[in-house]
Amino acid sequence: MRYDYQDFFENKLRYIAQNSRSILDVGGGRPFQKILSTQRDLLKDVEYTTLDIDPSTEPDVVGDAHSLPFSDGSFDAVLHSSVFEHLHSPWIAARECWRVLKPGGFMLGIIPFIYPYHARRGHYEDYWRFSQDGLRRLFSDFSQIEIQKMGRWWQAGGNFLPGYWRFRVILGPLLYIFDRAVDFRRSTTAFHCIFARK
Repeated sequence: MRYDYQDFFENKLRYIAQNSRSILDVGGGRPFQKILSTQRDLLKDVEYTTLDIDPSTEPDVVGDAHSLPFSDGSFDAVLHSSVFEHLHSPWIAARECWRVLKPGGFMLGIIPFIYPYHARRGHYEDYWRFSQDGLRRLFSDFSQIEIQKMGRWWQAGGNFLPGYWRFRVILGPLLYIFDRAVDFRRSTTAFHCIFARK
């Protein structure tokens, strides 16, 4: 089953790949993890660099999102997936993402809102959750901000069900169907996908 937010993310990533020569994946660890695990072919002609603070994740560059070790305007695009909730000062990291982008560069990210606590002791903490209003404020230096909901009421609530993660292959699509049948458009969401331009 394909979810509507998958189309949004993949369309934006395809647009970025077609209009970029260099991409920085902040918090990406080893290249092509998380949601990018199926996108290697799409990005094969792009200089793709991962940065992570944890050397055990085997990133291309070990560094801190609060102080990116790159000069101004180094990249055509910046990606981040489930990273900003783990940053102690996400507003600083947002400014850093803006700084390392070339004029007109793109940012594409996934950030949780209604989602369980998920720190990993010794590697990263879990500090923040962001509403759409919070994201617009956090990335206010950017222009043309688009935000796509990822998971409506049922999916957001499903994350907290006992045993959900063990049975998510079955429960995930079922909850998605419930969300489509009862569309609470103004409801909270599990995640947001954000696309913006410098």
